[in-house]
Amino acid sequence: MNNLDDLPCDDIIHFRESSDPTIFFDIELQNIDRLTQYDSVELHLVFSPYSRNVTSKNFIFFPYEDYSHDISTHMKSIYTKIGSIGDNLFGLGLGFALAVIFYIFKPSELFSVESVVSIIAAYAIGKELWADIDNGLVRLTKNWRIQFRKSYYLYRMERGTTLTRYAQIAQSNRYGLLALNPGLFDFIQQKSSQTLRMYFDSECIRAHKGASAHIFSIRVDPETSRLLVAKGYMIGMKTSFNRHCAGLIRSVELFQSISKTMDSSCKGCIDSAGEWREGAIFYRRTEAFGRLKYFAEEGIVDNVSALTVAPVESIASDNP
Repeated sequence: MNNLDDLPCDDIIHFRESSDPTIFFDIELQNIDRLTQYDSVELHLVFSPYSRNVTSKNFIFFPYEDYSHDISTHMKSIYTKIGSIGDNLFGLGLGFALAVIFYIFKPSELFSVESVVSIIAAYAIGKELWADIDNGLVRLTKNWRIQFRKSYYLYRMERGTTLTRYAQIAQSNRYGLLALNPGLFDFIQQKSSQTLRMYFDSECIRAHKGASAHIFSIRVDPETSRLLVAKGYMIGMKTSFNRHCAGLIRSVELFQSISKTMDSSCKGCIDSAGEWREGAIFYRRTEAFGRLKYFAEEGIVDNVSALTVAPVESIASDNP
């Protein structure tokens, strides 16, 4: 089955050109009213310049690159880092298992100094071992239909704080369009590209007033902007529409890219065979429980446009 008529596939993201020479794109989420039917929506965007003279240090995913830097340097932010619980749970499990062994075979020594020290040591060793076990499971199941996945998100929004409310108002006034901040995000900087992962839950989507929202900007210096226009770039997007039920998340994931140079621009996707399909979108149907993810179906749908590069003079008229 490759019918995606029940999904808001068309016109999801606008990359709007800016009259400000320091801003290459303002990125906007469109048709938000069509997203309220889902329990959560995820957007993953990657920006890759074609010029060898442009590296990821020459452009900024604003404000999320700044947020991640603030958190790493222990500065105040509207986001906080999500702590890992897997290592703690694995350590506790080993410690509990050792305590049970003492209880069964040497109950008189359960509360002795030796047993307490052994249980604490088992907990500490378990925490250290978990990172290797975690990475091993991810690598082992990489090509399976059921995969153990890495955590997608590293930062969580501090909802309802005064700092968060002021930041959202300031963003809306700055861009002339209501801003929408994800509840979770991760920012990945590689040598020649940057990736931003965003997770919007139903609460923040339904609370948003307006048909579209500003989500972030790509900032550059004038020389970088000139090189991007002259040499081109690729924008890749993954959108996931999720429904939740008793811990199980059923998703439809859509993939599409724009490749743009001075002489041409094309929109399409890469299929499962690694071939470029112009004018098409690649989709997957998945089910996830925790970090286990089952890939149920995949396919191609032609003549779908999820991404749009909008000129600077094109202003949405239905937004406050």
